[in-house]
Amino acid sequence: MGPPIEPRGTAGAAVYCGTIYVFGGESQAKTTTLAEVLRLNRDGTAWDRAAPMPSARNYARAVVMMGSVYLVGGNPAVAMSHSASGSTLVERFQGC
Repeated sequence: MGPPIEPRGTAGAAVYCGTIYVFGGESQAKTTTLAEVLRLNRDGTAWDRAAPMPSARNYARAVVMMGSVYLVGGNPAVAMSHSASGSTLVERFQGC
């Protein structure tokens, strides 16, 4: 079992630079989508903040390719699920 993470729904995740990264999602407690990026520290005991995503969103897919993470799709609005408004959004994240 890993360390706890602040509650969030619909976040993306990927293994990148030798650790786990969690991208965005939705905070129901704050009623907002998140641009926050968390990474599991090297000893696996805590989550550290990394540089934020270019755009806050939920339901983004995180894909590692050629030394970057590409965040594909998602939605900037709370509780919008997989609506068409975010489906064309693709952004590159680099954080090592």
